[in-house]
Amino acid sequence: MAVQLARQLTDLTVIGTASRDVTKAWVKSLGAHHVIDHSKPIAADIAALGLGNPGLVFSITQTDKHIESIVEFIAPQGRFGLIDDQ
Repeated sequence: MAVQLARQLTDLTVIGTASRDVTKAWVKSLGAHHVIDHSKPIAADIAALGLGNPGLVFSITQTDKHIESIVEFIAPQGRFGLIDDQ
């Protein structure tokens, strides 16, 4: 739902994550501009997109596994939304 809302209500470039081909296709069908594999180092894939560092990151699950990578790629003074129960 977050991907759909971001696409419909903002002009953001939406980057989703998924690890399996079927879920990558699903996230793309929801409207994500790009889909990266969260089972691999996220920061490297974000950099490879050539879009610069994201100023907004919304984490909904397994944040504890990805927090170090998020810190690495989020833009200075970027905003971090978290609904994952840590």
